[in-house]
Amino acid sequence: MAFPDGWGRKCIITIPAAKIAGNNDNFPILLTEDNLPTEMIDAGVNSAINGGGDIRFSLDSAGATQLPCEIVSFVTSATPGNRFALIWVKYPALYSGADRTLYGWYKKAGEIQPAFTDPYGRNAVWSGYYLASHDCLNDSSGNETFTNSGTVAATGPNGGDARQFDGSDQISNSFDANQRPMTVQVLFNPDAVASEQTLWASEQFLVMAGFGVSSAGDLVSQEWASGANDGTAATATAGVTAAAWHSAAVSYVSDSERTIYLDGGNSHLNTATKGSTAFYSGNSTTLGDGDYGNHLASGNFVGLMAGYRVSKTELSADWIATEYSNWSDPTAFASAGTPEGVGGGGVDVTPGVGAVSITGFAPTAAALASINETPGVASVTLTGYAPTALASASIAPVPNAGNLSLSGYDPDVTVTALIQALPGVGSIAVTGYQPTAVAGANVGAAPLTGSITITGDTPQVTATGNIFNAPGAGALQLTGFAPDVAALSGVSPAPAVGQIDIAGYSPTIAAMAPQEAIPGVAQINLTGYAPIVVSAEPVGVSPAAGQIDLTGFAPLVVAAAPATATPAQAILIMTGYMPALSVTATINTTPGFGSIGITGYAPTVVTFAYSPNLRRTLTVAGNSRTHTITASSRTRILN
Repeated sequence: MAFPDGWGRKCIITIPAAKIAGNNDNFPILLTEDNLPTEMIDAGVNSAINGGGDIRFSLDSAGATQLPCEIVSFVTSATPGNRFALIWVKYPALYSGADRTLYGWYKKAGEIQPAFTDPYGRNAVWSGYYLASHDCLNDSSGNETFTNSGTVAATGPNGGDARQFDGSDQISNSFDANQRPMTVQVLFNPDAVASEQTLWASEQFLVMAGFGVSSAGDLVSQEWASGANDGTAATATAGVTAAAWHSAAVSYVSDSERTIYLDGGNSHLNTATKGSTAFYSGNSTTLGDGDYGNHLASGNFVGLMAGYRVSKTELSADWIATEYSNWSDPTAFASAGTPEGVGGGGVDVTPGVGAVSITGFAPTAAALASINETPGVASVTLTGYAPTALASASIAPVPNAGNLSLSGYDPDVTVTALIQALPGVGSIAVTGYQPTAVAGANVGAAPLTGSITITGDTPQVTATGNIFNAPGAGALQLTGFAPDVAALSGVSPAPAVGQIDIAGYSPTIAAMAPQEAIPGVAQINLTGYAPIVVSAEPVGVSPAAGQIDLTGFAPLVVAAAPATATPAQAILIMTGYMPALSVTATINTTPGFGSIGITGYAPTVVTFAYSPNLRRTLTVAGNSRTHTITASSRTRILN
């Protein structure tokens, strides 16, 4: 099953408005164990899988808008100090002015993370980047590979991985830095600031551009060629200190403009007169190597680096500030709400004009309990290619105008208990190519005008209990090419004007228990080319005006028990070219006006037991009539 089907738990995560600067589209959010609910990571009964294979994120509570995520690390444990999480989630519109929310989903056995190339996988988080590395050695965008020359593993900020530079080593890659615009970012932690140190550089044949730390502790962006300063420096002052993590970012806007940021602010904009000189196409890029310069930041870096990204755009000052807020203090950036079961106590629409609408390719309403529309004009509507309503208890539009509608190519209603339309004008409508209603118990349209309507090419209603229409005008209607009603118990319209209509080329009713129209004007109608009623128990029309009609080219009634029209005006009617009534027990029409009528070109009656039919109760009319009686010759058949 596709997300969110089968997920057991979810939790809202809130980002306060105060932590967001400006409007930021497709923003990668960092989440750690401090941003997640305890039960998600405590290895308990509601925990996510260790490693995070079952973790998903969505923008909405229903899971209709899934968000790409990267699970860098996820360790569950009953011991708080052993729990660890580093997760990145791509948020579509992180805008200021209001709190922003997303939902974390978990608790689904056997799940793994989507493939890196999946629309919701790792690479999608970083689709706006030329490269994105959390440890300066592995690229999460899927675009680049890195060459390590001497650096060793270390611990980075927020418990992630980092690389240790000792002043004689470097990391390089083949990224072509001749891009405009772009923003280069590095997280770094210098051992000291007494000398000039290069953080990032693009170099080719003694032509170099990059940025680093000056001996004064400033962040400096510079260009130089053949050992000479070849452009105006951009300097972010006030700030680099030893043995502390810092964020450096330089936006290369055009060949003559760049902006440098230190720790989310301290920005400086300048126009570089030789900006185009230092970025020849094909330049390699390095971290920590200052061998090609002898001016600002000309020395190799000594310390730790833990993040290296190159964005495909000029990141705004608001983006840089919001990102630094997230990275430097993730605990304060987002907080988890109260976890809940997926579906919880049900999906309910309360009285009035309350409504739940789910629209998309495969919209799903999933509940561990009931899906209900309560009184008024409340409604649940699912529209899309393969809409699904899934509940482990009942699905029921309740009195008045409550309504459940599924529309799409392959709509599906699946319940382990009741599917029913309750009193009033409550209704369930399933429309599409292959609509299906499957219940572990009864399927019923309850009193008054409650109705269940299933329309499509091959509509199907399946129940392990009864399929019935209760008193009033409750109706169950299937319309399509090959509609099918299957029940392990009875199929029965209840008293009054309850009705089951099945119309199509080859409509079928199959039941392991009685199929009957009980007192009143209850009615079962099958209309089509080859309508069929199959039953392992009696096919019966009860007192009053109850009626079963089969109309078509070759209508067929097959029963392993009696076919019976009981007292009063109950009627079993079969009309068509070749109608057939085949019973392994008796065919009975009991006192009153109860009757069985079979009319067509070649009507057939077959019974293997005694059939005490009375005057005007069994009628067989047609061109080529066949009657087979094996138990008694006393049966009277009126032709």
